[in-house]
This record gives sequence, C-alpha cells and structure tokens, in this order.
Amino acid sequence: MDLSHVKKIGLFVKPGDAAATKLANTLSKYLLKRYDSVFSASHSVDLILNSKVKSATIEEIAQDCQLVFAIGGDGTLLAAGHSVSHKNIPLIGINLGKLGFLVDIQPEHVDSVLDEILAGDHLVESRCMLHATYIHDDKPFKEYDICNDVVIKHKNSARMIELETLADGNLLSFMLADGIILSTPTGSTAYALSCGGPLIEPSMDAILLAPICPHTMTNRPTVFAPNREITIIYSATNSGTALAAVDGQSNENLQPGDRVVVKMADYRMQLIHPLKYDFFETLRLKLSWGQTHTNKQLSDRVAE
Repeated sequence: MDLSHVKKIGLFVKPGDAAATKLANTLSKYLLKRYDSVFSASHSVDLILNSKVKSATIEEIAQDCQLVFAIGGDGTLLAAGHSVSHKNIPLIGINLGKLGFLVDIQPEHVDSVLDEILAGDHLVESRCMLHATYIHDDKPFKEYDICNDVVIKHKNSARMIELETLADGNLLSFMLADGIILSTPTGSTAYALSCGGPLIEPSMDAILLAPICPHTMTNRPTVFAPNREITIIYSATNSGTALAAVDGQSNENLQPGDRVVVKMADYRMQLIHPLKYDFFETLRLKLSWGQTHTNKQLSDRVAE
C-alpha cells in the first residue's frame, strides 16, 4: 500500500492507561516530524502533552485522516476499526495489551519498525467484517458493523436461552444454550476459540457460528460461506431480556421473538503489518504451541 499520500494521522489511545499515554506522547513527536497534522480522538487528547496534537471527534478522524494508529490492545484497535474501516483507512496497531492477536508492533521497536513501514516496507492485510441488523416486530431497530463477533446471551448469564438459527432463511437448528457467537475469521481467536470454535485464517472470508455451552453436544461450531445470511432468533418461548454485544463494546437488549440478521459487511478492515509479520508465528507464540523447543530446534525441524 502506497502511503506517500498520507498527510494527516489519527490516534486512538487506550483510555486510562499510563503506558499508552506515555507512548502516545513519544509517537506524536515522531509523527509530527513527518506529517502535516496529528489528531487524537477527543477522549484521550488531553493526556497528550504535545500541543500540536489536535483534538478530533471519531467522525472527523474518519473523514480527514489517511492513516490511523491504535495504541493499546486488541480492544483499542477494534474501536478504531469500527470508526474508520468504512472509509478504507488503514490501521497500525501498537501492542500494550496482554494476549492481543491484532496489534503486533511492540513499543520497544516502534521507531525502527515504523521507519520501515512508512517507507513502504510493510504488509497489508484486508480482513472481512460482518454487518448485524437487530429486528423487533419485523422492524429493524439497530445496526452494527462487526470486526470480531456478536455474542447473544441472557442478560442474567446464569440462565440458558432458546435460540433458532437459520441460514438464508432455512431452519438450521433449535438450540438450548448459554448463548451463541457469530464471528469473523478475525474473531475466531477471541471468544469463539474458548467455546471450542476453529481457528480460521484471517485472510479468508467466512462466518463462524459457535454455540456457548449448548445443552445438546451435537450442536457444534459451524463455518459458513461468505455469501450466506445467518439469522438468530431469540425464541418467543424465552422469558426475560437477552443481550447482544458487538466486539465486547456495544450492547443492545433483545426481547423474546427478536432477531439478529448477520451477513458480510460492504467494506473491510485494512491492517498494516511489518514485513516479518506471520499469523502462524503469532498463533504459536500467543497460544504457547511448541514452547518446549528453542527457535533453532523449530528451524531445524522445518529444514528437515
């Protein structure tokens, strides 16, 4: 991806995190030497000491910036992805989180890695997103774009709920479970993974359905083609309210009989990585696969 046209930079900084604030101050000095303007989302600009960093609303960053940095963990990058992906603005994640699969630049390597990335030596990964429409009495009442997943559970998490699932309007199953997850391949390493879902290579386009603790063990995670439309019905037989949460950040109440319709979004999340980025190495490190071997032993085995 050619970044020579970039003039204005947006910053999303994890709120209330001292390390993220400190790094944002360092990064802003670096960026202001190279670009016309640096804007910070208004919730964090007061924490940045450089007076040349301007406050901006999320909408203004999406409208005016050509490149966005997310400083924090995966949650910070997901928030940025929600805000700017519809404008096809690329994202760079700097990792201050714990498990993080999305943010892959470590703080101690920021200067050297960014020199390479901004000079054009980088990888661009285009990841599919989902679009969810919530329907009550046959009328849409809320819509969300999804980077990771939408999770449907009873508001009282101790209770099971009854769900009906449909693929392109065709009944797939009746299900009694703690809840259900509809996920992108990006989200396959998040909540869906802990529910026994498969890991899906993030370059793929697919929709993952993963039941949460289903009462019947034959209800298994299912991967759908990207052209499918998946509908989840919070069955009318349920009592009480369910909660639909998008990427762990946006919550809506569902009443018995409400539906959530999920399909591919019309745009994608664009992530910029260092040239050495390798999704499979990330899996190995984050999930502790092969940690009993040294790097040399792993290299020798591959060479064989």
